[in-house]
Amino acid sequence: MTDKPILIGGALREHSNRGVTKQTTGAVETMRKSIAKNTKNVWLEQFPLFFPDQNSLTTATDTDLVWLSIQTQVLGISSYSAVRLLDKVIPPDFFYDAKYINSILLDELIRNSKDWTTKDYDTYE
Repeated sequence: MTDKPILIGGALREHSNRGVTKQTTGAVETMRKSIAKNTKNVWLEQFPLFFPDQNSLTTATDTDLVWLSIQTQVLGISSYSAVRLLDKVIPPDFFYDAKYINSILLDELIRNSKDWTTKDYDTYE
């Protein structure tokens, strides 16, 4: 068996999290244009919990709009029930960092494995 290297920077956020798709970017742009034309308060009426007032509508971030899209298009939540706060949709006990929890297990597996090599450093560069 050969030693398997652990790649430096392999666990960095930019290597593990997906970016926003072109389709999502397009959907957000479409929503922005529609919000800009919102002269009859259609958005406030259609999404009353997500946009309770004009200020919440005009200050909505792209992240807010993506979250709204996920609720209504992916999760199938009614536009009248969509909410701004994630913990109102997903239970709080679901919030833990799976990567962190699993990284502890991975570290233990690597240290106990004969297939991986590790090296201790006094300082990190």
